[in-house]
Amino acid sequence: MSDKNEHKRRSGSGLGIAIGVAGVAAGVAAAVWEYKKEKSEMDGQLIQMREECANPFVSVYNVNPMVGDLIEIQRKNYSHWAVYVGNGFVIHLNSNENIFDTEVKYTVNSLTDVVEGCECRVNNLETAAKSKNLVALDVD
Repeated sequence: MSDKNEHKRRSGSGLGIAIGVAGVAAGVAAAVWEYKKEKSEMDGQLIQMREECANPFVSVYNVNPMVGDLIEIQRKNYSHWAVYVGNGFVIHLNSNENIFDTEVKYTVNSLTDVVEGCECRVNNLETAAKSKNLVALDVD
């Protein structure tokens, strides 16, 4: 085979690879755009639910939760949530420090330990629940 034919074959296969890569990039871009759109909508709903809560964020020592209350803990970039189970303890989701770790587990810890010096509040999402016709059941 001549060098000229070899060059044509290589450049043709390079074009196919380039088209394939462009197609994958377009698919990834579309998926990222859809994810950002859904995340933005969800963030908007979360912001609205947080703003509808009348309770201000306060020190853990100024919160008086009842069994079954949802506790919203204000972290720097997100809200951490826990369910108060009584005697100063909560159940919450906990994960490894590795942000890429997909394994999470429910843990029981003292509210003071979970709050880690941040502020918190009781936020039972009552307004959001009412808008969806959800009714809380008595814990007894």
